[in-house]
Formats: sequence, structure tokens, C-alpha cells
Amino acid sequence: MEKMNKIKNFLNDIELHMASVAICITTVLVISNVFFRYGLGQQFLWTEEVALGGFVWTVYLGSVAAYKRNRLMGVDALLLLTPPKVRIIIELIIALFVFILNATLTYMSFTYTMSSRKVTAALEVSYVYINSALVVAFFLMSIHAANLFIQKFKQVFLRKNKES
Repeated sequence: MEKMNKIKNFLNDIELHMASVAICITTVLVISNVFFRYGLGQQFLWTEEVALGGFVWTVYLGSVAAYKRNRLMGVDALLLLTPPKVRIIIELIIALFVFILNATLTYMSFTYTMSSRKVTAALEVSYVYINSALVVAFFLMSIHAANLFIQKFKQVFLRKNKES
């Protein structure tokens, strides 16, 4: 049972683990490239391309992890001034808007990624692999936004049914 919980926790934080791997690869490649360039006079162009890809994946997967944990910055001063009954309705509308926005961005990033014909200079690898970070991130944020909307929806409508 404990092993199942560990697997569940790992899968629950998969975007965080993937971002951690990507930033580790990026860091190691950048540091080693600086050492080789200035210490040994040898430069590897491919490391810059891989580091760029790792950085892009880190940023987008990190944003998913932050959104999932409600750690993104927001301006909620006006929201805090509203009465609790009004606040939950506003939060429901915001959750729906964020879901629609992320779903739209998922579609747009998918069409952009699939239409990309550009390749990297040194490795000649398609930018599809780098741009896929956008698709994955916006898709995951859409899932989390839908989950948040459902939670807010239940709070609004189940509370009204219980009060009736």
C-alpha cells in the first residue's frame, strides 16, 4: 500500500519531476560548455541547443506546477473586499475563463507546433520537440483549471442546495 502511495505521489507531481530533470540537464550543459570554452578552448554548439530546449521545458512545466499549487502571482485585493457569497461567484467565473484561455492556448500551441518546419542549426533537430512544451503545459493547465472550475461550481451550487 505504501508503494502505491509513493507511485501516486510521484505521478501527482510528474510535471515538477520533469522540470527538475530539465533544469538539471540545462545547468550541467551550460556549466560544462563554459568550462570547455574558456578552460580548454573547445566549444560544442549542440550543448546550447539542448540547454535551450531544457530551459523551455523547465519554464513551462514549472508554470504548470506553480498553477497547480496556486503559487502564481495574482492581484486579489479587490476580491478580498467582496462578500464571501459574491467572491465565490467571481472565483467561479475566473476559473471558467482560465480554463477557456488554457484550452484555446492548447489548441493554438498545437497548431503552431505541428506547422513548425524549423530545425536547430547544429543538431538539425525539429523545433517540434522544443515547442511541444507549450502544448503539454497548456494542456495540463487546462486539466487543472477544469478541476478548479468543478470544485468552485460544487461550492456554489451544492451550498445553495444545502441552504434551500
